[in-house]
Amino acid sequence: MRKTSFSTEEELMRQAEFFAYPMHKAEHDSMRKEIKELYSSWRSGRNTKEIMHFLKERLIPWLLLHISRWDSITAVHIGD
Repeated sequence: MRKTSFSTEEELMRQAEFFAYPMHKAEHDSMRKEIKELYSSWRSGRNTKEIMHFLKERLIPWLLLHISRWDSITAVHIGD
């Protein structure tokens, strides 16, 4: 299995027995699914506009919200 930022974070949450691990992981899983679908679409059509739209309109806003909502709470809990 390839190591990702999400999987590293999830491993730390499990080790620290983070109370909100299932919810936080669900957020990661949802974005993983979107990225996988986007990659599949890109492989079939090579539509760079679709990629740019996803990055600008979906991924960046998601990351900003995810970091402020989930990662900050997680960091406090696991002491990082």
